[in-house]
Amino acid sequence: MTGPSILCGVVMVSPLSSLQLAPKALAGPSNRIDVNTARLSPYPLIPVAGPSNRIDVNTARTLREVIFGGKGSELGEFGDNWRQPLHFTSVETLGYGLWQEQGGPCGLLATIQAYLMKHLLHEMKPPCDLNDATNVKQHRRTALAAALAEILWVAGGRKSCVVCLYVPEDADQLRGQNIRTSVYRPDNFTELLTMWRFNSHESVREFLGHNMHMLEHAAHAGAVSFFYSVVLSKGVELIAQEMDNTECTLVGKFGYCTMEAINLMLVGQAKSNVFDGDKDLSEGTDIMILGGVNQKSDIGLLTLFEVYGSLEVGSNLKSPTLPIWIICSESHFSLLFSAAGYPNEYRPFDLMYYDELARQEGPIRLSVDPTAGQVKEIESDPPLELVLATKWASCSVDWNGAEKIL
Repeated sequence: MTGPSILCGVVMVSPLSSLQLAPKALAGPSNRIDVNTARLSPYPLIPVAGPSNRIDVNTARTLREVIFGGKGSELGEFGDNWRQPLHFTSVETLGYGLWQEQGGPCGLLATIQAYLMKHLLHEMKPPCDLNDATNVKQHRRTALAAALAEILWVAGGRKSCVVCLYVPEDADQLRGQNIRTSVYRPDNFTELLTMWRFNSHESVREFLGHNMHMLEHAAHAGAVSFFYSVVLSKGVELIAQEMDNTECTLVGKFGYCTMEAINLMLVGQAKSNVFDGDKDLSEGTDIMILGGVNQKSDIGLLTLFEVYGSLEVGSNLKSPTLPIWIICSESHFSLLFSAAGYPNEYRPFDLMYYDELARQEGPIRLSVDPTAGQVKEIESDPPLELVLATKWASCSVDWNGAEKIL
């Protein structure tokens, strides 16, 4: 048994052999930074001490099985919507914000964004001034590398972790060697990756700092290779053991992150639920243990599913160590954070909202009054306000002139 899988759209699956192509255009103007999406990164990989390993077909197969489910000819793969780089919006006042090309990788990008804000606002001394565009641009790439390194280090149990990248020179040597068999259908990407293992947090942080360009160019499919890095850092067998049952996956049937994937990146365990601790529902010889979150997370989670009574978010995620929350509203992941310390539950406070897919034209500041005694209406109130009320019951929300997100 498992809690609801959290999805947010429709995936378009096609062979990954089209890596050299630019991502599909979206309706409306594009705000992302103008990167060279037609070619591979012009900068070479900066190696580290120690050997790299080419991924083998068995590893590629088990990776895709634990992520998507299915076997053999039914083995899942990432579609065009995931095949994007990790890069920032070009909106000057949102320079800290990652840019999402299409629906799909929102769970991954919102989690990376959460860790990015952690490093900009809580690890930097002094904290980054988000109102100073020059200051943000000066520090954001270093903070992004640190955020990625921390996610991998958490997934690896803070003992070791893995980075895998699409390295053209290595891929060219492997291309064509992997033929389709009864147990594996090549996608012309997964089986071409190169892997490195790191035994210290500092070493992986340094490696990523030197090689961010490999994740920032579309031809390298940075979102996909980083997601694979998370899974490899934990280990496929351990992930399978932590999920509630063998039918659980890291990416749901419509191509979006499940709670197992989010929990893996937040607390290093691929648990299927968001309540505190495990729940033993066994009866007699019928064993049923539902896995929950066993430790307080630095990053929190609030979800519309709790409004509808579908699940319960425990205090380990609802009241995180830092005032940063991943938001799941209307089956889409985005981010809410405080730039002014932890909110006081007995007086009004401001929160910043960022949606990497919403094409925001500027910051959205929400003024929240937890003492307002406002009764929420599920049928008429904006979903984001309903989600906020799962943490601050009966709160009022002032959008300060921003258009309410419905």
